[in-house]
Amino acid sequence: MRIIAGTHKRREIKAPKGMKTRPTSDRVKEGIFNTLRGKIEGAVILDLFSGSGNLALESISRGSNFAYLVENDKNAYYTIMENVKKLDMSAKISSYNMSWEKFLDIAEKENIKFDLIFLDPPYYGKYYSEVIKKISSLDILNNNGVLIIETPEKMDLKELENEVFESVKESKYGDTKVFYFQKKRGIDYGNN
Repeated sequence: MRIIAGTHKRREIKAPKGMKTRPTSDRVKEGIFNTLRGKIEGAVILDLFSGSGNLALESISRGSNFAYLVENDKNAYYTIMENVKKLDMSAKISSYNMSWEKFLDIAEKENIKFDLIFLDPPYYGKYYSEVIKKISSLDILNNNGVLIIETPEKMDLKELENEVFESVKESKYGDTKVFYFQKKRGIDYGNN
């Protein structure tokens, strides 16, 4: 794996050993960052289920201000730490070895707001629905922010639209789909 653009272009990064993580391919990553072109620079990023840190590290290379990386698997977490150190990005990254639920509670409590949230959980399990519902219940995504969700090609996330989020774009790359969700207009949390 490598960083494909920005200040760290062509620098290699490690993937965690084993089959527990599934790094985002260069083709998918390039598609995501082309779609988000105007939203990356200066952004605050959340990379849940971050695996190697691939998407957050690419974001920092392309000019994002700060990234939070959350990974529950210890092996993957140590890989993230190696990659951050190798790329000398520690001043712009906070990484957490904990569950996504625990981190989201911390983010809300500390009033951390994100411009982009990358969500690439294990393809098995009910994570998509649970995470989207939890994020919907919290005021952690800025009003013009985007929730980027990577799924297997057969999954349809439009059914996960709710009173807070709507699907604004969907892209397909081989056996991978990427959904882009944004807040529906007029959402008021009462404290904005």
